[in-house]
Amino acid sequence: MKVALIIGEHPVHLALIDKFCQNGIKIDKIFISSNSCLNKKYSAYALIQKIVRRIVGHVFSNAWRDVNNYYSVNCKTDVQQDRGVAVESANSKIILNYFKNEQPDLVAISGTDLLKKSTIGMLPAQIIINFYTGLSPYINGGPNCTNWCLSIGRPDLIGNTVMWIDSGIDSGNIISTLQTDISDCKSISDLYIRQFQYAHTLYIECINNIIEKGCHDVKNTVQDNIASGLTFYTREWNTWAIIRALIYFYLFTPKQEKLSLPVVTIKSQ
Repeated sequence: MKVALIIGEHPVHLALIDKFCQNGIKIDKIFISSNSCLNKKYSAYALIQKIVRRIVGHVFSNAWRDVNNYYSVNCKTDVQQDRGVAVESANSKIILNYFKNEQPDLVAISGTDLLKKSTIGMLPAQIIINFYTGLSPYINGGPNCTNWCLSIGRPDLIGNTVMWIDSGIDSGNIISTLQTDISDCKSISDLYIRQFQYAHTLYIECINNIIEKGCHDVKNTVQDNIASGLTFYTREWNTWAIIRALIYFYLFTPKQEKLSLPVVTIKSQ
């Protein structure tokens, strides 16, 4: 099976190259996106809001730094980065030409900008997969579903989802989900590291399952057939949402119950 990997340039994403190699997954092509297309100019008011959010939410910023430092040290991501082709976007012409000329059997995505509908349409259905740190269909969106789970007081929804990509926001059909055990996480940094450890494990398990069975013989569960859920947007991650998340984590010490809601597991196939 011809497998392509399209990832962001942060160590937490580059670590997937190391994870693939450790688990014997052969990668035909690696693309590393700088996501420069996401850079945008802010109005004075929006810039002030961004600065305030950064100050209030510095714990989350520090946790993102810590999880990247963790993977930089443990997965030699500086070495792995040299193996990839640098692109500015997951929708770059280099990637489009690769899709057109090479027709990969499986494309694994992580940490990039959203794929355009036209990019997705260049390959047959059930070829492109993604994982994200949210437990679909119960919670979707950005900038980080783990943060939103804390903000709304639902630590039981902290987990990961591997899904087939469509043109919506985290709306594709599900291959597998997995709740993250946060019982011994003492800080947001601990939580982030644990979250990505579970995410990478689930992603590798799903990809190995796809390689073994083929893209059309693994789970393809429609989210609406399970339940309806909440979708959050980055613009909603404001000062009050950040404060709620911090208060919940540090003052109430989240007690995570085992998820009682229906989930999709690859092991049930």
